[in-house]
Amino acid sequence: AAGGPERLHIAAQPTIAQMLFAPLGKALAQRFPATRLRFVDALASQILEWLADGELDVAIVYLPEHSGAIRHDPLFDEGVHLVTAPDFPLAQAAVPVALLGELPLILPSTHHGLRALAEALAARHGFALRPAPECDGSTAVVKRLVMHGCGCTLLPLAAVADEVAAGRLKSVRLIDPAVRRRVAIVQG
Repeated sequence: AAGGPERLHIAAQPTIAQMLFAPLGKALAQRFPATRLRFVDALASQILEWLADGELDVAIVYLPEHSGAIRHDPLFDEGVHLVTAPDFPLAQAAVPVALLGELPLILPSTHHGLRALAEALAARHGFALRPAPECDGSTAVVKRLVMHGCGCTLLPLAAVADEVAAGRLKSVRLIDPAVRRRVAIVQG
């Protein structure tokens, strides 16, 4: 319809939601002022379940390491960085992926894209993860743990840009190889 749908339910993982929901909401409200928008952030497993059940119209997610049968349209690739407290003793502007085995990483416990990514990197590059506290909370909680020196984490630069600019966190590029995740749109 020219006026857009009556309602539009969109879900995204927290990091994507933090980056995209505000500009997306503004653009959709301008283009379709009569559409009732609903944004939800959740873990990918929940989002894909809601999509399959018809509770969502659109999902914006990080594709898992093995995206299998998920029908998707790629939106963009995003670099994943090592995120540390500002005083963490790491002087380089970029670090090799193999160095992750020497660092205490704050990661989700299971079934989360960042955990799967870290485990795949460890397997591919021959190192063991050195877990710091596991955290199944929001990205905000993980960032606070890093700020307080509980360990490091892996996040896209966009997820920590404000904290890096304010000097509360440090972001370091991963190299040999560069680490990227694909963000895609999935429709129900």
